[in-house]
Amino acid sequence: MPRLSAVDQAFFLLETPERPMNIGALLVLRPPRGSHGGRFADRLVAGMLECPVGPPFSYRLKPGLVRPFVALEEDERADARPQVHRHSLPRRSGLETLFRHICRIHVKLLPRDELLWQMHVFTGLPDGRVALYFKTHHGLIDGIGFIRIFTGIVSSAGSRKRAHAIWEG
Repeated sequence: MPRLSAVDQAFFLLETPERPMNIGALLVLRPPRGSHGGRFADRLVAGMLECPVGPPFSYRLKPGLVRPFVALEEDERADARPQVHRHSLPRRSGLETLFRHICRIHVKLLPRDELLWQMHVFTGLPDGRVALYFKTHHGLIDGIGFIRIFTGIVSSAGSRKRAHAIWEG
């Protein structure tokens, strides 16, 4: 069972609906040259869903514990599919519209009976771009660790053959 530091436990224990303890990252992607527009998001998400869910994103809150105790347990059968949400913005929406949607999503508490992360996929941006917004609980991973994982899966080279997903850990 993964151990939580006192700081990580505090992120869970001090969270309220008015003070969510979420962290998130936004990535806006341009379709590769020669791709046929609208299918880019579908292919990207399908490739990512082939990736396994690994620690720390495979951890769940251990049920049955009463405050002030918080513990995590690994879900070895963790499935990313219920955690991935698709959104279609009005055609030709700009970044301001995207940011409004993300702000509404970011402030909502993550459900305690699910994996402690969500990925939101937005289409409808100019030039066929796709936005990926990944949200997780701060008690699951710190900001620096989150950035390391996120930058480890991003490539500016369009030649990468396999999509990587942040939930691989």
